[in-house]
Amino acid sequence: MHGSQFDSIGRLFAERRSRRQAMAVAGGSLMALGLGHGAGAQEATPAPDFMAEGVPYLFVQTFGAGSLVPLEGETAGLILTADHLAGQTLYFSDRPERIVGMVPTETFLGAGNPEAGMGFTPADPPNAALVLDDGSVVVIELIDPAYDASTGMVTYQVRVLEAVDEVDLQLQQEPLSAVEATRDFAAASLFIDDCPDGTIVCMKDGDEISSFPSSFCFQGFPPCCAPCHSADRSFWSGQCNDGYSDCDGQCEASYQEAMACPT
Repeated sequence: MHGSQFDSIGRLFAERRSRRQAMAVAGGSLMALGLGHGAGAQEATPAPDFMAEGVPYLFVQTFGAGSLVPLEGETAGLILTADHLAGQTLYFSDRPERIVGMVPTETFLGAGNPEAGMGFTPADPPNAALVLDDGSVVVIELIDPAYDASTGMVTYQVRVLEAVDEVDLQLQQEPLSAVEATRDFAAASLFIDDCPDGTIVCMKDGDEISSFPSSFCFQGFPPCCAPCHSADRSFWSGQCNDGYSDCDGQCEASYQEAMACPT
């Protein structure tokens, strides 16, 4: 892949950021009002903006032979099947951090549970760019992944994003449509977006007092997603107790996120 093409893919994720934009807009309104989502949501002291970006990562899976075939009943839907014998997903950050590492693909994909991995759900799927062996690119969303470690095969249901002309890609050629992308290929690389945003929930005696959105960032050791501002749950419990009078100092924070970090 040429450097300009690589930079354009990174810029696509940064500018499109469907996984963050919706939450950022909703989060800004909620935090300004000091309100949450729970049935018992209470008026609260305005909280800091926890939607700030952390270190952005891209995740890469390298494939051998594979195919893209139409998904029945879905105009822009395809099934991606490919040889992924390496069994590892590479992650890296851009300048100035230049952090590089690997995570087992089974962990990254959630070992058959899309909500346990990086959040490959239809409601909020990661953006991705599939770069094929001829240099062409398909810009997609990834849903319902599966990886068979015994055979080294990975499968995704993908949705081709047609409206990429809204973003200044500057690729060597226009991204392929779903019809154009249907093919067999000898090799490919899949560049995948990072952690979806999540929700901090304030709980008291098993009842939800309120909740608020937070940006979530990838943590390399162990591989997981946690709130960018702080991965310490006691910090968020403090935010709940400081912000919501109905907590009476007894709230504990819980997270709703993909690829949860161990407590």
